[in-house]
Amino acid sequence: MPDQATFRSAPFAINPEMRLKTLEIGHEQNSLILIDDLFDRPEELTAYAKATPPFQPVSGDLYPGMRKPLPAAYGDSLLLGIAAVLQNIFNIPPTRRFKTDFCALSLSTCPPKDLLPIQRIPHFDTCNSNQFAALLYLCPAHHGGTSFYRHRSTAFEAIPKKRAIIYAKALEQEAETTGLPGPYYINGDTALFERTASIGAQYNRLVIYRSNLLHSGNIQPEHGLSDNPEHGRLTANCFITF
Repeated sequence: MPDQATFRSAPFAINPEMRLKTLEIGHEQNSLILIDDLFDRPEELTAYAKATPPFQPVSGDLYPGMRKPLPAAYGDSLLLGIAAVLQNIFNIPPTRRFKTDFCALSLSTCPPKDLLPIQRIPHFDTCNSNQFAALLYLCPAHHGGTSFYRHRSTAFEAIPKKRAIIYAKALEQEAETTGLPGPYYINGDTALFERTASIGAQYNRLVIYRSNLLHSGNIQPEHGLSDNPEHGRLTANCFITF
């Protein structure tokens, strides 16, 4: 384990006094890792968000907003701080190696009226059970955290590969029988989905979960969908695979 001097001298340095908590959510008891006070100097990330180049929409990305790539140093520091935690909580053999597939800052900016139908329901990032999402909040609590869901008709809370076709067919049938969801961000129970857990946003808080869990941001349009990192729902999103 690196000493405290190593942590504090690196770019985007991890706080050696970060506070760790684990949760088991839903009927399927999927594990979440919650880490508060993750970075020693989180203001470095805020400053990076405000610096050029600006945030941009990403073609083909279903995220309802804009992105800005993070430098490799962010992923390196993140793995340095959490790899052992991932191995321990998710029972991953120490011989397996982690890598970051994607790291970017994100700002939620899409008005509810412009959401695509797929953006109005919980989503999963991949069917790959060996990928984790590491979501860092860099905004105040009123911008909303993240919720996790159970699909009522299938009772699925995660969508590994063996469930993907069943889930897709169920959604297609529901679209035909009950219609498409209205133009709003999901934030709680609906006729099709039941919320199993909700993590509140908190500045410098990281939540880690398998990327195949059904989830959605608790996006609060009434608090402003700003493209300004100082005022908007700013998060740092990273995918980690082993």
